[in-house]
Amino acid sequence: MWYAAALILLACAVRAEKITELPGSEHMEINFKHYSGYFQVSDSHYLHYWFVESQNNATTDPLIFWFNGGPGCSSLDGLLNEMGPYVISDDGRTLRHNPYSWSQMSSIVYIESPAGVGYSYSTNGDIKTDDRKTAEENYAAIKAFFAAFPDFRNHAVYIMGESYGGIYVPTLTVLVIDGHSEFPINLKGIALGNGYVSEALNVDTSVIFAYSHGLVDEKTWNTLQDKCCHGCIDTCELTNITSSLNPYDLYRDCNSNAELNKARIRAMKFGLAASPSSLFRNNEPLLKQKSVESVFGYFRQITSLAGDVPCLNDSALIHYMNDAKVRRALHIPENLLRWDVCNEQITMNYDKVYNDMAPFIKKIIGAGVRVLLYYGDTDMACNFIMGQQFSASLNLPVLLMNLTKKRGKEPWRFNSQIAGFKTVYKGLTFLTVRGAGHMAPQWRAPQMQYVHRKSKHLQRISSTPFDLKAHNSIVAQNGKISTRHNENIHGSSLSPRYFLWHNIMGKSARPGLLKCDLQRHVIEKRMKHLRISWRQQIPFTSSLASGVHSMDVDPVDNRYLLCGAARGEISIVDLERPLPNDERNRVEHTVTPCQSACLHASMITCCQWYPQDTSTFVSADKVGKVNLWDANKAQVVDEYFLNQEITEMHWCNAFVRNPLIAVANLTSNIVLIDPRTGNSSHNLRWPNERVSSVRWSLENGNILTSGSVSGKIVVWDVRSSKSQLMTVSPSKRFSCHYKDSGVECISGLRFSKDGLYLVSLSLNHTFTVWRAHTMEIINHVWLPQEYSTKIAPSIRFDICSDDGVLRTCTPVGDEVLILTLDRQDHENFRVLLVGHFQRVNACIYHQKYNQVISSGNDRMIHIWSPDMDEQLPDQQLERVSNLQEDHWSDEEGMPGPSYV
Repeated sequence: MWYAAALILLACAVRAEKITELPGSEHMEINFKHYSGYFQVSDSHYLHYWFVESQNNATTDPLIFWFNGGPGCSSLDGLLNEMGPYVISDDGRTLRHNPYSWSQMSSIVYIESPAGVGYSYSTNGDIKTDDRKTAEENYAAIKAFFAAFPDFRNHAVYIMGESYGGIYVPTLTVLVIDGHSEFPINLKGIALGNGYVSEALNVDTSVIFAYSHGLVDEKTWNTLQDKCCHGCIDTCELTNITSSLNPYDLYRDCNSNAELNKARIRAMKFGLAASPSSLFRNNEPLLKQKSVESVFGYFRQITSLAGDVPCLNDSALIHYMNDAKVRRALHIPENLLRWDVCNEQITMNYDKVYNDMAPFIKKIIGAGVRVLLYYGDTDMACNFIMGQQFSASLNLPVLLMNLTKKRGKEPWRFNSQIAGFKTVYKGLTFLTVRGAGHMAPQWRAPQMQYVHRKSKHLQRISSTPFDLKAHNSIVAQNGKISTRHNENIHGSSLSPRYFLWHNIMGKSARPGLLKCDLQRHVIEKRMKHLRISWRQQIPFTSSLASGVHSMDVDPVDNRYLLCGAARGEISIVDLERPLPNDERNRVEHTVTPCQSACLHASMITCCQWYPQDTSTFVSADKVGKVNLWDANKAQVVDEYFLNQEITEMHWCNAFVRNPLIAVANLTSNIVLIDPRTGNSSHNLRWPNERVSSVRWSLENGNILTSGSVSGKIVVWDVRSSKSQLMTVSPSKRFSCHYKDSGVECISGLRFSKDGLYLVSLSLNHTFTVWRAHTMEIINHVWLPQEYSTKIAPSIRFDICSDDGVLRTCTPVGDEVLILTLDRQDHENFRVLLVGHFQRVNACIYHQKYNQVISSGNDRMIHIWSPDMDEQLPDQQLERVSNLQEDHWSDEEGMPGPSYV
C-alpha cells in the first residue's frame, strides 16, 4: 500500500538514536533499550523524543505516546518525575529506580511538543503555534516514529497525556482516526490525566471545588452562586480565596506569597500554564494581552515577581537535563539553548483554538476507541468536578455496576482500601484517584500503576453471572447455604461464612468448604473469596495418567500453561482456547502432550518457560536430568545430566544478555546453565551447605538468592569472583526435619511482583518476608497448626500480589491456602480452597486474570476465580453465590475486552 512508501520517505527524516550510557544511572542495571533523538515534523520543526522500551516484553507489549501539558511544557517531566523506569533524585545528578514504572508493562514514547519545548526546536526561530498545528505535528511525529521503529507497527497503541494534554490528545487522536485508511495505526484507547477538557467547566467548577473543601464561607458561597461564573473568571474572586494554597494539590504545602499563587491559579483556569515552570523571567510578562483584559492586566501588575513556583520544585530535573554529559547521551545538538520544564514563550504565543473537547471525545468513542479520564481529587488546577461534569455532559449510556447492579458511581480499591471512585459509560470510564493532585502518577504511583496495568492489558475480568444452580453447585436459601445432592455430608444448613462446593468435573471428587477466617473486622466489611470455574477444570487422560507436580504460565502471552507430571510427562494447556461443554472432549481440545524420545524417566520437579519467548521451555526431574525444549516442535533440543535430585530450578527473567538457569540439587553447588552455549560447568560453591532453593532477582539479572537445608539464605552476584554478597537466616524459634537432618530447610523462595520483597518458606512452617535490597526481615507469618502437618518437603507456592497486598497461595495437603503476609505484626487473613480430592502438588498465580491455578495427584488442574482482591459485604454473601463479581471491569454485554 502507499503508506509503505510514506514510511520510506519518513525514514529519511528520522533515525533511531540509542542511548548507550545514561549519566546518573551507573548504579542501576538498565535491562531495556532506550532511545533519544528527533522527529522532523515540518520543514523547520524538530520534536525531541525519548523512547523507553518495555521492561517486560518489548516485542508484544502495548505502545504509548505520552504528552505533558502547558501548553509549552516538556513531556520529560512525565518520564523523570512520574511514570518512567528511572526518576530524578533530589541531588539533580543521579537517577533512581522507579518500582512503579509504567514501562514495566508498556513501551512509552515521550515527545516534547510543540517545537520550542524542552529540546525540541525550530530552525528558523518560529515557535508560534496553535491547537491545530500542534496536533498535525504530533501526528507527523507518530508517523516518523513508526518509520524509525517499524517493529512496533502492529502493536496496540495508546495516546495519553496530562493537563493541557486534554487538548493535545483528543485533537491528535481524531487525526489518527481520520487518517486510518491511509496510515493504519492499531489504536486501542486514550487516557487523560487531570485533563483540561473544557474551559468553561474548569472555571465554574473551581468555585464548587473550593466550597466543598471548606475554602469558602456561606455568605461568599451564596454570592458566588448568584454571580459566578458562567465560564468567565472576571466575575469571580476565587483567586483571592485560594491565593496561598498549592493549586496542584490542595493539601500539599506551597509558597506563602499570595500574589504569586494568584497568578498561577488564574492562569490555570484558562489552561495557559498547567505546569510548574517559572511564571516570569527578567521582568517579562508570562502572558500577552488577550480579550479578557482584566485578567492579563492583573498579570502585568506583578511582572516583578520572578522565579520558580515552590509548590513543585523542578530544580533537580532542570539541573540534570542541562548537564553536558546528559545532553551528549541524549544526542542533543550543542547549539541548543538551556532546557527548562516549560517555555513561557510558547505559552505567550500559543493560540487556543478549542475550548471544549466534547465533539472530539464523541468522535473518538464513535470510532470504537476507549477513553479513560482519571483525575486526582485534590487538584485545583484541573479539578475532578470538571471531568465528572464533562463526562456526564456527553450523554453516554451509564453501564451497570458489577457489584450493586445499579447505574452510577462506585468505588474502586487498591490494597484493600478505597482508592477512588469510577463511573463507567459506554466507551468511557471516569475515574478519581483519592488523595492525588495534578500529577497522580507521581503522587499515587502504586495506585496509578495498578490502573495502568488494568487498562493497558485490555483486561476484561469476567462480570458474567455465574449460575451455580445450573451446575448442581450451591443454592442459597433464606440466608443459608445448602447442597442439592449432598446435604447429608455436611448437614442441611451452614453459616453464610461457608460455601459448599462440588468438583463438577471429577466423579470421585468430594465437596469441600471455602473457609474464610474473618480477621481484622472483615466480617463487618468485605470478604475475600475464590471459586472453581466449572469450565476451567482440566482433567488429564490416561495418556498422562499421573499427578501434575510443576506448572508455569508463559510470561509473554499469559496463555499457555506448562505442566510436568509424576511419570515424566510434559504437557501444554491452552488457557484461552474455548472449552466445549462436553467434558469428554475437553482434554483433546485443550491439552497438548509433548512427545519425544528424550522424555523424562522420572517425576518432573520443575518446569519453566523461557521468560522472553514461548518457543522454548526447560524441565528438570528427580534424578537430575534437565531438558531444553523446542516448544513449537515439542521436542528436546538439549539435555544436561546433574545426577542429583533437582529440588528447584529458575530461569532468570530479568533482561540480561545471557539469561542463566540456576539449579538447586541438594549439593553444595548451584549449577548455572547457559542454554545459548550449552555450558553447564559454572557453579556457585556454598561450602558445608546443601542448596534446596534458588531464585533470580527481578530487578538485576546478575543477582541470585539461594536457600539451604540448614535454613540459611545467601545472595550471590554471579559476575564477581567472590560471588557471595551476604548470608542471612530466618528466626530459629522452631526446628524441623528434612530427610532426618534435624535442622531447618528453606523449601521455597519467591519475589513479590515489584521485586522489593522476598518471601521464604521454611519447613518449620514459617513464611519470612524480607526487604529484597537489604535482606532485612520485615515479618514472620506462621502457618496455622492445623495446616502445618500437611506441608510437603518441596513446596511449590507462589506470590499473588496484585494490588499492593502481599499474599501467597500454598498447597496444604489436598487444599490450597491463601495467606496474606501483612507487613506488620497482625493476624493474617486466610482463605482455604478445597476442590482436589488428593494431595495438591503445586499452585501458581495467573497475573493476567488474577486467578490461582492448582494441580495435584488427582490429575486435575483447578482454576480459581475471580480475582483475589474482591471483597464483599458479609450481608451480601447470599446474593454473591450466584454472581462472579469484578470491581474493575466496566462494560457488560460488550464483545471482547474493554479498556478499563
